[in-house]
Amino acid sequence: MAEEYQDTSNEGWHRLYPEESIFSRQEVKDALRSFLEGAGYKISLSAPIGFVMPNLVASREIESERREMIFVVGEGINDAVRGFRDLAAAKLFCGVDFDYVLVLPPVSEHFLIEFLIEKEDWFFPIKDQLFQLWLVNPEKETVDCLIGWPRDGTFKDHFSNPILAEFAGYIANKAGDKMMREEFGDESWELIETSNKNRQDGGRRGKAGPFARPTPPPPSCKRPVSPSPSGGVGHRSGRRPLSG
Repeated sequence: MAEEYQDTSNEGWHRLYPEESIFSRQEVKDALRSFLEGAGYKISLSAPIGFVMPNLVASREIESERREMIFVVGEGINDAVRGFRDLAAAKLFCGVDFDYVLVLPPVSEHFLIEFLIEKEDWFFPIKDQLFQLWLVNPEKETVDCLIGWPRDGTFKDHFSNPILAEFAGYIANKAGDKMMREEFGDESWELIETSNKNRQDGGRRGKAGPFARPTPPPPSCKRPVSPSPSGGVGHRSGRRPLSG
């Protein structure tokens, strides 16, 4: 069955998605700045970090501890690889004591899942490097953390929908499933899944088999949908945005 859009590539090593920019990089940056200032952070003048010019650098003193964050802002999924590459370069110079965040405007949930795990595998290096992915909606003035979590736990009081961070659990389960299929093959993995299900149905739910799949995410993660009729989180059509 043909895909609904043509597969493309950028520089021959990662995909391009047929998305349209909703907000400019400057609009996203301005909304992010207001959010960070409202959370008590001081915005520093941007300066090169090694070979990278970050879009924003923010810091805050919390109980004699300094929290510092480096942000790279993109306009959509097609900016994600470059953005994470810039964060990786900055991390080489600044080390592990900073938070490294890619910031995007509302994006298609369908394309995001393809980017992270279904068509590509960027979820693994993002998690390995402890990078974060935030979504900023300048129109609604909302900010949400989709992957990772800031070292400053008080952000839970500022993100518009903190439960969206569970999206990473949903992707992690898809990643585990994909790895098992690649390891054992689709047919063998289906047999393993069926065997585990039969064990559970047989009353041994507390005894996971040797090839038990990862713990399934909460129901709210399996189908990330909007908590309100306004469509705040996104839709599986691939054409509606994922945002806070």
